Amino acid sequence: MRRSLVLVVPLLACAPEPEQPVTHDLEQIYAEAIEFATNLEQLDAAPIMTSHLQGVGLASIWADPDSAALIRTLVPMQLEDISEPFPEGSMLVKSNFDAEGNPVDVLNVMVKFEPGYNPSGNDWFFAAITRDGEVIDDIAGNGGKVEFCRDCHSQTGLNTDLVIGLAPDQLK
Repeated sequence: MRRSLVLVVPLLACAPEPEQPVTHDLEQIYAEAIEFATNLEQLDAAPIMTSHLQGVGLASIWADPDSAALIRTLVPMQLEDISEPFPEGSMLVKSNFDAEGNPVDVLNVMVKFEPGYNPSGNDWFFAAITRDGEVIDDIAGNGGKVEFCRDCHSQTGLNTDLVIGLAPDQLK
């Protein structure tokens, strides 16, 4: 008799929420994001492996000063303690590189919006933009185009307000 082992991995598959009207100035958010090296604080000591770019890339993580301080308290894949939620206005930018460390024209942006904006995404606004601030393939908002952002962050940032922490030896 042949037996098979079936592994079931639960995913956070849910119907997309209706897109909430954005009351924020997205052009201003994108302008701040592309100036990440001037406006934000780098968190990593050296580029880290990233799940973006089909798992073949590296990235540097940048955050506003208050968010950077909070990120430094996170434990990656934290399963027991719940971290403090990030405040409205928090901004995180992931600057992406290819496997050889050359910059690629992709920035991943997370900004915490007001309560109720995106409840299943902890009210985070997600976007993929070029280094010039253009939205890539309409990937911005809280609807179907960014579900993959929310779903991945929901699985790996379980109790950290969907923010994926860095290991202590990765922090700057």
